[in-house]
Amino acid sequence: PSVERYIALREHDSGMYPTIYYVPFVYELNLSTDEIEAFKTINQLTAQVGSLSNDIFSYEKEVLRFGSKFNLIAVIQAAYNLSEEEAISEAIKIVNEKSRAFEAEYAALLAQPNLTPDQRLYIKGLHDICAATYYWQVSINRYRSINSPHPMLRQLLPVDELLTVNPV
Repeated sequence: PSVERYIALREHDSGMYPTIYYVPFVYELNLSTDEIEAFKTINQLTAQVGSLSNDIFSYEKEVLRFGSKFNLIAVIQAAYNLSEEEAISEAIKIVNEKSRAFEAEYAALLAQPNLTPDQRLYIKGLHDICAATYYWQVSINRYRSINSPHPMLRQLLPVDELLTVNPV
C-alpha cells in the first residue's frame, strides 16, 4: 500500500481504538458515545502515534526477524525505494509530525472553557496513552535485540529493571 493508506490501515488494526475507548471506563467518566466521537481528531492522532511508534520499535522483530512487510518502515522503503536508514528516518519524521499534531490538538482542546471535567479527564487520558505507549516499548525486552538498527534497543534490560505489573 501507499504510505498514506498504510497509516490509515495501521490506525485501525493496532488495537489503539479499544485502548482509547477504555479511558471513560478506567477514569469512571460519564461521557456519551457522541461526546467521545466529538473528539475524533485527537482520538485518531492517539491511535496513529501509538501504532506508528510501535512500528519503529518492532521493526527488527517483525520485519528483519519474521519477514513481515506490514510495518511503516518497510512500507516507506518499498514506496520510495529508500535504504533502511533513510526509511527509519522518514518513519521517525512521520511519528514526530503526528506527535506534534497531537500536542497541538491537546492544547487547543484544553484551552476550551466549555469542556466538562469529564471531557478534560478524557483528553488527559489520551495524553497518558501516548506517553504510556513509548514508556512500555522502552521498558520491556520485547523489541530489544543485539541486531536492532536502533542503538537504544540493542541492550537487553536486566530482569529487575523490566516494567512489572503489581497485582492488586
